[in-house]
Amino acid sequence: MQRFILLAAVIFTPVQEAPTFDPYPACKVKRFIYPSHDGDTIWAEVWQQFGTISYIEIRPNGYNAAETNKGHKDIAEKEKQDFMGVLKNADEAWIKWTGKRSFTRYVCDLWVIQDGKATNIAVIMKAKGDDHPWGY
Repeated sequence: MQRFILLAAVIFTPVQEAPTFDPYPACKVKRFIYPSHDGDTIWAEVWQQFGTISYIEIRPNGYNAAETNKGHKDIAEKEKQDFMGVLKNADEAWIKWTGKRSFTRYVCDLWVIQDGKATNIAVIMKAKGDDHPWGY
């Protein structure tokens, strides 16, 4: 009799749904390789699932640097140095793809970890005054 009751409990236990798969997981940046011609694009070596490494061109979401080819070369160079300085001083960095592309670049939320605190790089760069309308 006890076996039947146990079996009945297993059969009639409601099935729980599996967690939803997130197709855009965050990836840890192993290292930044070099910036593009301005301060809002960078190549990165990132860790992905199963220990694979990819090299991708990242465009931070929510941040626009001055363009070097629009007559703002001095401003663009300063912003590129600011951008690289934030990345070099970070303890680690993580990216999460937004699902968007900008030319050949992956538009990503780029988070830097410094002293245990995670901050989106767009927030840091805007606080430095290094954000402009698109195409500036």
